[in-house]
Amino acid sequence: IYESIESLPYKEGMFLIKESGKYGLMTMKGKIIVKPEYDSIIADGYYNNKSLYKKEGYIVSNKTEQGYRYGYLDAQGKKILNVEYDDIQFSQNMIKAQKDENQIIYNKEGE
Repeated sequence: IYESIESLPYKEGMFLIKESGKYGLMTMKGKIIVKPEYDSIIADGYYNNKSLYKKEGYIVSNKTEQGYRYGYLDAQGKKILNVEYDDIQFSQNMIKAQKDENQIIYNKEGE
């Protein structure tokens, strides 16, 4: 069914799937967490001593005529930031997204 299935570092039981050139996420049991609709998905690498990597979210992107646009999904695949930002950076427990001259900060600890 899929062009490729790859495991994600530190995300036991979660797989990156590719279908029709787009990426999504699937559990080991075959449950689709994120439909294949993104040009790329990378885990943010979030780690804390209590939950380990379980709250690690995903930076997603799609290519547009203006270049790549980025968004953010939480650990369960819920859309937190729409795929409309020029840049997204992750540092410790914060996501900083920039669109034009505006910036937004998302605190993972305050979920």
